[in-house]
Amino acid sequence: MDEAGKADRRGVPTIAMANFFKRAILAWIGGLRMVTMSVSLPEQMKDFIEAQARKEGFGTTSEYIRALVREAQKREAKQALEAKIREGLESGPAPDLTSEEWDAIEREALDLAASRRRA
Repeated sequence: MDEAGKADRRGVPTIAMANFFKRAILAWIGGLRMVTMSVSLPEQMKDFIEAQARKEGFGTTSEYIRALVREAQKREAKQALEAKIREGLESGPAPDLTSEEWDAIEREALDLAASRRRA
């Protein structure tokens, strides 16, 4: 039996791999419900958005707009992460941790990951 992430001898992804990616995608978008939002735009902007959506291969302008929003969300998340890293670097040297403290940190991370998978 093939494991997730394996390909057959021809290099074709297995069903297990396809199922793995399907579960990952469903977990990533998990429970996202689509709602409608009406936006008023000048004709020139509407034409631009429609042209860009076609040019970039999107099936609809909604798909194009969602991609733009996702890009903005990624930029914002990256900026927040960079700020946290900067804050950590500027806070001075890190204290030495015991193996028990590292174990507690690992347990907390595993518990958090498990709770997110269940949600």
